[in-house]
Amino acid sequence: MISRSRLLNLYLLNNRKREQSSAYILSLIMLVKVNSIDIIKKKIKVIQLDIDDFGSVIPLKELELNISGDDESVIQTLKNASHAAIFTEDNIEDNNSTINLANAMTMDELNKAKSKTIDKAARETRYPRLDRLAEEYF
Repeated sequence: MISRSRLLNLYLLNNRKREQSSAYILSLIMLVKVNSIDIIKKKIKVIQLDIDDFGSVIPLKELELNISGDDESVIQTLKNASHAAIFTEDNIEDNNSTINLANAMTMDELNKAKSKTIDKAARETRYPRLDRLAEEYF
């Protein structure tokens, strides 16, 4: 599972990249399964995933995303990964978004994410107000 500190570091790094550009770009993070990478066209085909309250991994949609032309680290990260957490620019609905950052996930990390989702759903069922308060302060 990607720790909160790792996600925060990725987010801060992403913000630094955005500050260097002249336009403000909205950044989205998502869990994906890597299908294929076209290094020549700088495109990657992924399936956007979600984890439901019961820990099932649900495929949402297939996307074809761009890879930044000047950043080989994204390609190297995704080349050896079956699953990843990625940050993208713009709206993914038009299938023309660019991947800024990628963090590969092992099956063990994915299973930990599923367990955390199940635990969180169980806590919300028992103590919904306390869980929301905890998220606000932690």
